[in-house]
Amino acid sequence: VAFAAATSQPVLLLGETGTGKSLCARLIHQQSSRRAKKFVHYQPNFGGGDIVQSELFGHTKGAFTGAVERRRGLVLEADGGTLFIDELDAVPKDTQVLLLDLVQEQRIRPVGADGYQRVQCRFIAATNKPLDEVLSQGLVRKDLHHRLAPTVITIPPLRERRDDIPMLASAVLQSIREREGLNVFEVDARLMLQLQGYSWPG
Repeated sequence: VAFAAATSQPVLLLGETGTGKSLCARLIHQQSSRRAKKFVHYQPNFGGGDIVQSELFGHTKGAFTGAVERRRGLVLEADGGTLFIDELDAVPKDTQVLLLDLVQEQRIRPVGADGYQRVQCRFIAATNKPLDEVLSQGLVRKDLHHRLAPTVITIPPLRERRDDIPMLASAVLQSIREREGLNVFEVDARLMLQLQGYSWPG
């Protein structure tokens, strides 16, 4: 994470649901030279490619039915900062082509626009599926993956880092204590054994 934060290279985060990919992306941004600018988090919805493209790249007034006013889009909102796309494999393939252009050329073309706009944002993407699966099934374009491949961070699930559980439990307990005003200062040893033996799905 520290190495990724020290560069402006795109980053690909891999990890199961709940491992902290969004937290990791935000940490990279906060430790980077872009921390004074915006961190924009986008998770694709289940709409079509036109909706995703409009959300990311914006659109001109009248670009399509219902486009009654111009929209800047999230990429321009992240200009100078960081754009984080969660679940990259859910982004339509035609939109991934436009993301490739953003990563390579640092430019976008809003839906309905005649020309390109320059934009400089750090690009971080994540997927909760195994990398070989998203590539073999064609969920992520290989050319886009190649642009992200130099900096890949795999975040292990909690069951693979059980030694962290006492520290995490202590931090969560402190947060609850401060938020709820509870006078509970330690986790019972028997409970700690249960926490460390749990498989932590999700």
